[in-house]
Amino acid sequence: VIQYKDGEGKPKLLKMDKNSREATISNLVPFRKYKFNLYVLLGRKPFGPVSLEVVPAPSSPTNDKIQTIAVPTSTPEAPLKNLQVTEISPNQLRVTWSAPPGFFHKFYVYYRDPKSGAPPQKISIPGTERSVDLMDLQPGTEYEVELHGERPGGTYSAPFSTKIIIDSSGTGKIPATFKDISATVTSNSAHLSWTVSSGEFDSFLIQYKDAEGKLQELLTEGDSHEITIPNLAASHRYTIDLYGISNQERLGPASITFVTGPPEDLSVHKTVLKDLVVSEVTSNSARLTWRVPSGRFDSFFLQYRDSEGSDQTLRMDGDSREIIIPNLVPSQRYRFNLYGILGTQTHGPLFADAVTAAVQEPKKEKPDETIVIKPSLGEFSVLDVTSDTIHLYWTVPTGSYDSFLIQYKDADGQPQALPVEGDSREVTVNNL
Repeated sequence: VIQYKDGEGKPKLLKMDKNSREATISNLVPFRKYKFNLYVLLGRKPFGPVSLEVVPAPSSPTNDKIQTIAVPTSTPEAPLKNLQVTEISPNQLRVTWSAPPGFFHKFYVYYRDPKSGAPPQKISIPGTERSVDLMDLQPGTEYEVELHGERPGGTYSAPFSTKIIIDSSGTGKIPATFKDISATVTSNSAHLSWTVSSGEFDSFLIQYKDAEGKLQELLTEGDSHEITIPNLAASHRYTIDLYGISNQERLGPASITFVTGPPEDLSVHKTVLKDLVVSEVTSNSARLTWRVPSGRFDSFFLQYRDSEGSDQTLRMDGDSREIIIPNLVPSQRYRFNLYGILGTQTHGPLFADAVTAAVQEPKKEKPDETIVIKPSLGEFSVLDVTSDTIHLYWTVPTGSYDSFLIQYKDADGQPQALPVEGDSREVTVNNL
């Protein structure tokens, strides 16, 4: 049994005997999409259906049989793309499209005035072409244009159609259409974007229900093809409906569904503690420094063990980036652990080792004489890269330098040198 709906939407039923393996269905309407459902009856129990969608092509002058063009629903062939109407004059227009090279043997363009009741006119185009001119058209008339691709084996692509109105001044108006809505989602926002495949819109309307089920609406200008929706709830499913407004007519919707991300832990993702360095050591003290390249901390605390093995803790406010530790013992190894506190969370530790200087007997009047530490370069890394710049960063674990020199070769292979002050730890290289 084959079931389908005719051109007026009425259900039709076609029965065949059990030995049948094919059927011809007549009196179909050209350009109309039909869906056929095939059932097998075993006793009184139906099995299936197997479904197929077809679009009848218009009758050929030399062949009165109706040719059906299959539209597979699971594994479609490469589609025709980018059907456009350009270079319009009062009685002429050009149809262009794109398709994979060598994929189609021929193309067929059908066009007609739907109000005239006349059958569509047909133009055959070689498979190597991607455009055709339609001549002798009537100004002020709406035309339906449909494109088909024929494969070398005689199979057809799904039809690609559009409408256009030619007015007396020779400017065509293509019905506005939009598609391909996409979203970039965070825990509390969604950035939507879409494309307008033809025509122009006066504005766009975005509708969705918030976390409490209340309908929300956002409007954007017709030349804008993106919008950010703020104040969304984390880990919540949203369905967004996009409408296009053209000549006071609402078209659509195009819809997209997504789930926002989980709540962000700002302390984990945006606050960073780095580079604990022992910058100066004497026989009884040590100076430590550290960096917070992003975010902030409420406070810091430093832990170490004294010469007797007892735990010691020093606390600093969140703006501190250095500390001097007094009352150390000469010639003693110490390990210092630094922690950052933000709210109820503890970050770290970062650790650094230091050995205090020995006491020199001839200079007892200066037991805390400063030991000069040989300067050394530490970490050298790239913080950020753009199309024509690079941002470099480095550390100096011990000592200090008068200046730094960055050397590199430019795109022409010429050596370049960039001097930097000795207290700098970063630089941006431009004109790459």
